[in-house]
Amino acid sequence: MPPASLWLAGAPLLVVGLYLAVFPLAPDLFARWLQGELGMIELATALLFLTASISAIRLARLEATLPRYCRVLYGLFGMLALFVALEEISYGQHLAGWISPEFFQRHNQQSETNLHNLLGSKPGKRLTRIADVGSLLGLIALPLGLVLLHRYTGRSFAWERYLVPGLALAPLALLARGVANLKATEWASPDLNELRELLWAWAAWGYVAVLRARLAGTASLPGAIPERAFTTAEARASERA
Repeated sequence: MPPASLWLAGAPLLVVGLYLAVFPLAPDLFARWLQGELGMIELATALLFLTASISAIRLARLEATLPRYCRVLYGLFGMLALFVALEEISYGQHLAGWISPEFFQRHNQQSETNLHNLLGSKPGKRLTRIADVGSLLGLIALPLGLVLLHRYTGRSFAWERYLVPGLALAPLALLARGVANLKATEWASPDLNELRELLWAWAAWGYVAVLRARLAGTASLPGAIPERAFTTAEARASERA
């Protein structure tokens, strides 16, 4: 198994398996080390989003040869990932141990210093739905459609090279969807939502990692569109310009 597949498919599957095993077999260990705002799952989620943010912003700043729209989108992605990372840890509240301002104590469902739990956690629930649908569309449906389009018509687009990760992140999207389906079963734990968020954070980190590897010419990923397809699409774009 190539290293990319190991980190983007094998390792997440192992983490999900261990998580589901620890909950029924060692509930005390689960509660002490994995559950809650200072648990390993929550902290790992924030760390992955933070890493994705830094990597995306660096990519936008250092790759001067990229099309301008790509650099803008990478920068926006980096800022969004940073926002999610800070929301995950309530802007450091649980790490530093401060008490929420009165506004958040009154209006935040968990009395935390964050935005996604305001209004009865409506923003958080909406973001969860967006992440659920967006990951299936962006990491499975769109890349698969483009792969099939290239295979059967030979057509491709220049922006695929810079924005579409191929099918390398499809296992993460499927795992997150599978975890959501477990919520109604006997395997459900109190923190399956946190596990899904971890997988989405993993996908955010993986997305930037895949694009960096591709732009550096070192990508060897499942479901990738052949490099010659990108070259052909870019040549067509240059001719039209």
